[in-house]
Amino acid sequence: MSEFESEVLVRCPLAKVFDFFSRPENLPKLSPETMPIEVVSAPEVIAPDSSIKIKVRQWGIPQQIEARVVEFQPPMGFADEQVKGPFARWRHTHRFETVDAETTRVIDVILFEPPTGLLAMLLSENKILEHLEEVFEERGRMLREILEGDGNPASERVS
Repeated sequence: MSEFESEVLVRCPLAKVFDFFSRPENLPKLSPETMPIEVVSAPEVIAPDSSIKIKVRQWGIPQQIEARVVEFQPPMGFADEQVKGPFARWRHTHRFETVDAETTRVIDVILFEPPTGLLAMLLSENKILEHLEEVFEERGRMLREILEGDGNPASERVS
């Protein structure tokens, strides 16, 4: 199994960061223009065993993905696993750590097995890791822009 890890510091208290990530409506706000995400169905706020269905266009290929929240430890983090989608296995752990009263460390750990079938011919482990690096670099920039903005992350939209 392959692993990717990303870390970003955000000048925003832990509780607000967790609240932002626990609302699936915020997923598209963190998606680069090259990989638009549409939330098809999800609860307003995630909880244990929540299901989130999204449409995403990756590598030029439209995909439908369903994930389920398999760990939930507010406000320290949660993990979701792909139930339906292109990867043989995908687990995304979101961890949040207090640095000080106004700063939070956001840590994302993704464990995955590359796709099988036709996608496997296009997507090697290295290509996926390079893609994740690019996506999470942009995501970190957008996250800082949103959460370090006017203090109301749900109202902001980065384009």
